[in-house]
Amino acid sequence: MNRFKITQRGIDKAKRFLKGLDKTGPRWAEKYKDKLTIKGKKLLYQDKIVVAVEDLDELLRKEIFSKNSTVPPSRDAAFYKLNKKYIGCPRRKIMEWLRKQKPLGATRPSVPQPKQKSGIKQKSYVFETDLIFLRKNDLEKANPIFKRKDIAFESYIVSTVEKVTGLYRCDHTDTKDSKVVTPIVIKQMKDMAKQLNVNLNKCGYRSDRGGEFDMVKMRAVCDPKNTKNVNSGGSIEGRNRLVQSNFFRIIRSRKSFEIVDALKQSQILMNETYNRIQKKTPNEAADEKQDENVKKFNKKRKTYVAGDKRKLEVGDYVRIIKKGKEKIGLEYKSYKAILYTDEVYEITKKTKSVPTKYRANKKWYTIDKLLKSALRDEKTEEMIVQRDIVENLV
Repeated sequence: MNRFKITQRGIDKAKRFLKGLDKTGPRWAEKYKDKLTIKGKKLLYQDKIVVAVEDLDELLRKEIFSKNSTVPPSRDAAFYKLNKKYIGCPRRKIMEWLRKQKPLGATRPSVPQPKQKSGIKQKSYVFETDLIFLRKNDLEKANPIFKRKDIAFESYIVSTVEKVTGLYRCDHTDTKDSKVVTPIVIKQMKDMAKQLNVNLNKCGYRSDRGGEFDMVKMRAVCDPKNTKNVNSGGSIEGRNRLVQSNFFRIIRSRKSFEIVDALKQSQILMNETYNRIQKKTPNEAADEKQDENVKKFNKKRKTYVAGDKRKLEVGDYVRIIKKGKEKIGLEYKSYKAILYTDEVYEITKKTKSVPTKYRANKKWYTIDKLLKSALRDEKTEEMIVQRDIVENLV
């Protein structure tokens, strides 16, 4: 019975059919005639009340939001409980109704993240840069000799990598002022571009939105169409971890007693470390042609694998996650109802690329950042306001 769309008009026709007033009735009434009975104004199917689709919202509101409710606010659990008393409450309709309820949707957990994210393919060499904090107390723990040295409590390592080959440069600075840091980055990129035998103005550039990197000057020396800010650079983050490990190993093993010299040794090691993508060291890859290196790099880019089978279409309504699941702390537990935006947005466009991206609230998102929702149920909102009035909360 739950496979049929049962309307109030259909129920009225079924009653007339069962009473013998009409020779025919709805298809479902004719098929299950022997199991249907009339009790007062209600139509029953094996002692279960047949519910019209027009009355389903009010029934769900009553069963789930009543103060003595025993029906859980989830699709399968609600269907299991309601199916014992009613006919005409399919899972799909229950889910559609649940999405409209703000009190229920506010505490939804985050959606599955991709099993595997796709690697971004490149058309040319691209440089990524970042600053690494270098603190005096860490140096002193690695080698007590730094207690005698007049160095700043906190200084920085300007760290830059070319993504395709892994070619790397690093320099030390006592300040993060863009007037100092930006020229260092440009010098590093020019040095690597010379080793790679390419023009720097044909190469891309990536960095975070830190004020130490002057994007106007970066666009003046790199390809302006391929120069942009990113939230986090995967290649440079990996190189940062490796150069820090190399640097402190050198300090601890007493191979160097100076920051600049230790960084120089670390840089040499970085450029002589086997690159799993190019199957050679960055220095060796630098001797190859750009087209060959880029082709090998793109061939190893991972293919996107979604975390679930959800699908969204243009016209669907969604709420947007406020923070990525991988960074959620205790303050973003689902019961706190702050994981997703309160506002509901309509999907206006979608791409055909993999992964598919959806446009909502004038921005593009992958599906792992979106929770399917619906326009809010105004009657439920009114019900909550009335309850607040009764309790003198408004």
